[in-house]
Formats: sequence, C-alpha cells, structure tokens
Amino acid sequence: MLDRSLDFHDFKYRWVFEIANLVRETITNGSHCVIDLASDIEKQVSKPHKNTILHDFIDYVISDYYAWVHFHYSIYDGYSLAEFEDAMETSEVVQLFNDYQINFLTLEEYLKQTKNDAFDYNTEYLRTVLEEQLTPTLVIEVFNLLFDDRLLMKEFNLSIANDMGERTKRYARWPKWLERALFCREKGRCAICTRDITPLLNTVNKPAIDHIVPIALNGVNDPTNLQMLCPGCNSNKSGHKIITSNLKPLYW
Repeated sequence: MLDRSLDFHDFKYRWVFEIANLVRETITNGSHCVIDLASDIEKQVSKPHKNTILHDFIDYVISDYYAWVHFHYSIYDGYSLAEFEDAMETSEVVQLFNDYQINFLTLEEYLKQTKNDAFDYNTEYLRTVLEEQLTPTLVIEVFNLLFDDRLLMKEFNLSIANDMGERTKRYARWPKWLERALFCREKGRCAICTRDITPLLNTVNKPAIDHIVPIALNGVNDPTNLQMLCPGCNSNKSGHKIITSNLKPLYW
C-alpha cells in the first residue's frame, strides 16, 4: 500500500488561513527585523535549506500571537475557578488541539496530577503543549500556503535585503528537492511570462532558477527568494531588476 504520508499533508484550512493572514500582515507592516528571528541566518542566506527564514518567522509570529492573546497572565485575572473552567472549554487553543487531535490534559486532570494552580494550566501547560506538539505542524501548513504567493515572497525578501545591508555570495548548485518544489509551485510555467518550461511540449525551454530580489540588491539564497523562469525571461531580467508575478492558471 502506498504511504501517502511522505508526500501529502492533511491541511486544517480553518486555522491555517487565519494564521497565514496574521503572518502576512506582520510581513507587510515591516515592524520586525526578519534576520534577527532566523535560527541560523548565515547558513540560511548562503545556500538553500528546507528550514527557511520564513519558517522561523512564522514560528515567531505564532508564538508571539498566542503569548499575548491567550497565555498572558493578566487575561484571566480575577476569574473564579468556575469562570476559568468555562473559558478553557471555549478557548481557541483548546479548539486547535481538538481539531488537530493533540493529546492534552483537561483542567480537571491537570489539577489532579500536579500541585500547580488553574492559571498555570493556561500560562504554562497549554503553552508548552502548543509549542512542542502543534506549532511545528502549523509552521509547515502556513509556509506552504504563503510560499505560493511570489509577490509576498518578494516583499519578505526585500525586508531581508534591507536588514542584511550587504551582498551575499551567489549559490548556483541548486538541490533537486528545491528544483522540484519550484517547478511544482510554478506549475511547469515561467513565473513571469507563463511560458511552458516542461519537457513535455518542447526540449528547448530549459528552466532557470532566478533570485526574485537579485544578489546585486542584497538578495539571498533562501528558497523564499527563488523562482523558476524560462530562458528568455531569465536572460532579460538584469541583476538590478526585481520582477515576479502571481500569475496562476485557473481551474476553469
């Protein structure tokens, strides 16, 4: 039997769209120094890694959002135990756990098994469960949604280029996993002119991997800054031009 878990992921779009919009807004308002949030910025800008700078940024946004909106100690200040129990039953975090089938202790179970009080259940226990068991999955889902948006990737990488303030050495030995991913995202078409770049209809249009924000403009080698072009668009796009598009084929 084919193991589809290696290639497919069951997205919970109800949550993913909400979190993706939050990440999008955080990118566009430019209020954060992106490179300060990266897990290993020197390696990530020098050559492509599957854990991209965007993965780290998404992880930060998720953690920061829930820290302030759900886990801050002052949110349930003054609640009685009964009121707190009711609030936990309808908590967004608890709904997330249920939808993603995350195993966690109920408040009653937690109080029986620990010496902590009810408020530790929210500020410490639920937060730990979210960060350790669910956030990695949310990061993957949100990344796959946002990576499809090349214009947003351009904006994200303009922010990185501005933060870098220096030129990165061009990397050209692209790994096969990256080539496959870009080809899949571009759906076998040039990201600028939409010309077919598959070998199915012709043998001439060998695709080229291009930096959305050019190296000459402090662009980096992170996968989020790359796109696949036809030979014509690749040769016409100079090292000082930032050109991409969100042209996509329609289903009908």
